[in-house]
Amino acid sequence: MSDNKTSIDSRYEGQLSRTLLFWVVAISSFFAILTTGFQLYFSFAEDRANIFNNLEFIKESYVQSIATSAFNLDENQARIILHGIQAIPDIVFLEVWDRQSKWISMQLSDGKKDIVMEFPLIYTDTSGKTQSFGKLVVAASLEDVYQRLWKDTFLILGSNILKTLAASLFIFLLFQWSITRHLLRIASYFRKLDFNNLEQELVLDRQKSKPDELDGLTMAINDMRTRLIQTSEERQQADKRFRSFSEQSLMGICVIQHDCVAYANQAIADIFGYTIQEMMNWPAKALYTKIIYLEDLPKVQEQARKKQAGDTEGTIPRYEWRAVNASGEWFWVESYSLTITYQNEGADLVYLIDITERKQTEEEIKTLNQELEQRVVKRTEELQESLNSLRKTQKQLVVQEKLASLGSMTAGISHELKNPLHLVNNFAEQCSLLSEDLQKELNKGEGDRNQETISQLLTMIAKAANTTYKHSQRADNVIRAMLLHSRGTGGEWQLMDLNLLLKEYTTLAFHSMRAINYTFNANLESNFDSSIGQIKMVPQDLSRAFLNILNNALYAVCEKSQQSLEHYVPTIKTTTKNLGNWIEIRIWDNGTGIPEKNKNKIMEPFFTTKPAGSGTGLGLSLSYEIVVQEHEGTFQIESSEGEYTEFILTIPNKQ
Repeated sequence: MSDNKTSIDSRYEGQLSRTLLFWVVAISSFFAILTTGFQLYFSFAEDRANIFNNLEFIKESYVQSIATSAFNLDENQARIILHGIQAIPDIVFLEVWDRQSKWISMQLSDGKKDIVMEFPLIYTDTSGKTQSFGKLVVAASLEDVYQRLWKDTFLILGSNILKTLAASLFIFLLFQWSITRHLLRIASYFRKLDFNNLEQELVLDRQKSKPDELDGLTMAINDMRTRLIQTSEERQQADKRFRSFSEQSLMGICVIQHDCVAYANQAIADIFGYTIQEMMNWPAKALYTKIIYLEDLPKVQEQARKKQAGDTEGTIPRYEWRAVNASGEWFWVESYSLTITYQNEGADLVYLIDITERKQTEEEIKTLNQELEQRVVKRTEELQESLNSLRKTQKQLVVQEKLASLGSMTAGISHELKNPLHLVNNFAEQCSLLSEDLQKELNKGEGDRNQETISQLLTMIAKAANTTYKHSQRADNVIRAMLLHSRGTGGEWQLMDLNLLLKEYTTLAFHSMRAINYTFNANLESNFDSSIGQIKMVPQDLSRAFLNILNNALYAVCEKSQQSLEHYVPTIKTTTKNLGNWIEIRIWDNGTGIPEKNKNKIMEPFFTTKPAGSGTGLGLSLSYEIVVQEHEGTFQIESSEGEYTEFILTIPNKQ
């Protein structure tokens, strides 16, 4: 045993120090390489900056002289100047161009042209006039810079690595002497420690100095040894209390140790119909065959296997299975199993409870739940049928709302069509009379014809025809708006003039109200942003939203006008504004406003403040769906009771 412990100690000896040495060397080497990289980078940057300074020096000191020599075609003088530049470090190539042709080219070395710069040649004559006629090309190489860096790399990196290794070796030896050997001593002490050998204290072989962490660890281990001594005594007392508790408990308790029943109380003996003496020293296999119902045996064995493997949920696993008593009758039990120390050795403690009555109650509850679930399913089907019927009714109400909206437009459409059609008839009749006069004039002889009269008649006919066309277009727009509004949902997206659409339906809504109350009048104001133009929309749906909002606004100002307020002028303002990616539409009225109590209900379907038969309560909710859901816009309402109401709509600006 002692030889085995010694081999274990030698196996671990120095492992912690070696691990520490590895990480010290690795981290120090990393920072050494990183430091070397920074030093080389800054050295390279400095050498490269020197090359650019040399090129700037060439520009300041030599370019003007070369320009003068090149302008005077003095090649000897130019070459002398270029040879002066040759002495500057890292310059490998020089070339002088005269306008579009190469004049002088000098390859100073075979180095790579890493940096190439061109300097214009400018000559200034005696009169001060300057002219550019060529260029100086200078190329520099970084090969010498790279060679210097390569030499510096070995020097810097080597010195850093030597310093790292020296420091790491010192840390390794220091850690080995001051920590590792004491940890091995502590490990050896713990291997020898058990409940039968608690007399010897842990003492480390080290010189007395200020207390440190190892001293604290030694004191903690010795304190633990003292507590273990106390625990051993307490465990003996606990065994006595456990026996006293289990003998008085109504819960069946047994202890299984070394695959045998080491302890059983009277309650578990009564549960299975055996005596305590019969159950004592039963092997575990006898437990399986004597007290476990045959069909549940595989399940209980699998649960036991999971517990031994530690593959269980919860602190104390709970199991339910069928047991068999001494008379061969089966019944339900609930068991709990946990690992304990019994008489200083490991054991399994098992609690058993007879749950037959509880299982019967659970079965009854399960049956009741199934009956309840069937009732719920049946009731859900009935509610689904009611919901489908409600949706069908809702669709019919939506159709009625659209028809009511179309009906409210009829009188306004009639009034709108009456004026242009009346004018079309008048101007058509006028064109007919003017045509007769023109024909009479044309029937005259060439000498009797009055060209001025013919020209006037033609002009009058053209004006009458143009006016007729304009009013017929107005009638066509009214009819087109009516057709768009009368179509169902699911319309196609089209490019449409938003300002024109809003203007048309403002006029139609106004004349519809006038048809209902011919004494009603209102001031219609508009402020349309001309930059909007045509945008993508579903016109038949968006026009329906406009009409619903305008009808509400006109109804509000009509109601307020009947209050005989002094200086009150019913006013409807329509405004559009281009916000870039969005178009804002505002419809404002100075009517009765919305009471505070109705602000949260105004958008609810079927909510209306109008008298019975005057509205379905779907107008604003449908308008909200059209703007927000269909056109992906926003829908806001601002109002003050008795003062004003403003609808603020935004829709995407899709061109």
